[in-house]
Amino acid sequence: MAFGLTQVPEGTLQFETGNLTKEQLEDLLNALPVEITFVDANDTVQYFNKPEKRFFVRTKAVIGRKVQMCHPRKSFHVVSKIVESFKTGKNSPSGSRVFFCMFYLWEASSTALTNLLKIL
Repeated sequence: MAFGLTQVPEGTLQFETGNLTKEQLEDLLNALPVEITFVDANDTVQYFNKPEKRFFVRTKAVIGRKVQMCHPRKSFHVVSKIVESFKTGKNSPSGSRVFFCMFYLWEASSTALTNLLKIL
């Protein structure tokens, strides 16, 4: 059957380009060879994936915390500066010699809030 003509089972997440169950989406995000952390427009960590190999140890305790508070105290000002520079448009994706870290900003389709996706 062509896309869009099938009946979508209850509990399925519907996207513009297809449908996934919560479990499929979670498996997909965890299968990516990158670390993803979603920080909302209020600088609060809302989600992170669990790839097979990680650069940093991360526990569920970071969920609901300000992103700045999820880093060592000595880097608080650096994280704050990075987040602020993206919000004001003064910075573009950044990198490091040890690992590559990219940040993506986008406006949520349902609100005017800008969200942040961090990929390591």
